[in-house]
Amino acid sequence: MRLSINILSCFLLLAATYTQARASTNGVIDAAEVPTLEPGVLPGLLGQAYIVPVDTTKIPDFSLMTPFQTFVLANVAVPAQSSSSGFPNVANVSEWYGIRLDGRLFVPENGFFEFLLTADDGAILYIDGAKVIDHDGIHPPTTKVSPFLYLSRGYHTIRIDYFQGPHDQMALQLYWRNLLSGGELKIIDPAFFSMTP
Repeated sequence: MRLSINILSCFLLLAATYTQARASTNGVIDAAEVPTLEPGVLPGLLGQAYIVPVDTTKIPDFSLMTPFQTFVLANVAVPAQSSSSGFPNVANVSEWYGIRLDGRLFVPENGFFEFLLTADDGAILYIDGAKVIDHDGIHPPTTKVSPFLYLSRGYHTIRIDYFQGPHDQMALQLYWRNLLSGGELKIIDPAFFSMTP
């Protein structure tokens, strides 16, 4: 009996969220729904860049390392390209470096969200402190997809750890969609990212 009640509760929540999502966005995750940032809070993600040892094959523990540069990244939209061009806003590195991006992600509506992470080399996505996608290791530009996550409207913490191994190609792109509103996968608009106050 208890299992039936739990299934019914989940169904009712799903139906209510679906109705709200369809009514509010018609399938589009609309950046116009992002509230004005609080005074003193900056848009974008806070980035820290690290030198990693040659022959690194996995993302190291950045908390044990000292960054050589701090920077801001508007959004996670670095297409597959030659690593000789370097990482956006990071000076003078094209191989054997790591990046940690921290901030907030604004979710404009309740729903079940799917995230897609394209990376070369390794990358790991965390939402609200939980590992959502583990795409670590040395590999060409490839993509991993998260399970659907229920996220409520509002701000959620986000972290992406990334590293670039040997000089060749690089990529780091983050997409999302809300299953309930029927939206297509899109790179997350810069409007949805902000620094943690």
